[in-house]
Amino acid sequence: MTLFPGRQVPDFTAQTTAGQIHLHAWLRGSWGIVITHPADYDLDGLRRAGAWALTRAQPVRLLGLSPCHHDDSPHAPGFTIVSRQDASRVARNWQGKAPDIGDTLPAAPMAERAVYVIGPDLTIRTVLSHPPARGRHFTDIIQAAEAFGLDDIPLRPVRAA
Repeated sequence: MTLFPGRQVPDFTAQTTAGQIHLHAWLRGSWGIVITHPADYDLDGLRRAGAWALTRAQPVRLLGLSPCHHDDSPHAPGFTIVSRQDASRVARNWQGKAPDIGDTLPAAPMAERAVYVIGPDLTIRTVLSHPPARGRHFTDIIQAAEAFGLDDIPLRPVRAA
C-alpha cells in the first residue's frame, strides 16, 4: 500500500508499552502522530511531545513504530511504542511504496524515516520524511500538526441552518 496524504492508515494489532492495541480502535476520534523511528529524536524532545499531546483540547495520540533507544530508561518518553517483538511486522505495513514503482522496491534498503500526521477519520493528513540522524527535535512535527488546527476541526460535519 502506498502511504501518502488522503489514504487510510493501515490497521494492525500489536503489543505496545501501553498494552495490546488495535490501531484503528486506538486512534478513532483522535488525531495521531506515528513516528517510524522515535530513537532519532532526543529524549527531552520526545517528552515535550508527549506533554504537548496531552494539552490538546482534542486528543492527540503518539505512537512509535520501532523500539526507542530510551525505552529501558526509567525516564522513557511518555507515549506508546510498539514492542520489540512486533516492531518489524508492524513496520512492514508502514513502508510506503512510491506510486510510480508500485510494489517493486530497490535492491538496497532505503534508509528513510517518516512521521505521519493522522486525522480523526484515520486518514493520513501529511507525511514528514528525513534521513537517519540522532538528536532530532520534535518542533517541526508539532508545527506541521498544528497547521491542521487540531483543536478547531470538528469530528462531525456541522449542520447548516
